[in-house]
Amino acid sequence: MPLYEYTCKSCKKKFEVLRKFSDTGPVTCSKCGSAEVEKKFGTFTTTDNLGLSKTPRGKAPWEYT
Repeated sequence: MPLYEYTCKSCKKKFEVLRKFSDTGPVTCSKCGSAEVEKKFGTFTTTDNLGLSKTPRGKAPWEYT
């Protein structure tokens, strides 16, 4: 399930909501209960390079044949 970031337009509180893709109901502010919230574009970080780094020979893994 994705974690969405929102900002309340009424009280300016920033909060996160864990929602399923199929959830279509309104999101309300966790502080004031207002339904006037704005979805923010979140970022994510991973600690695994997923094989995208260069190998000791200087080639990426997908360049080997």
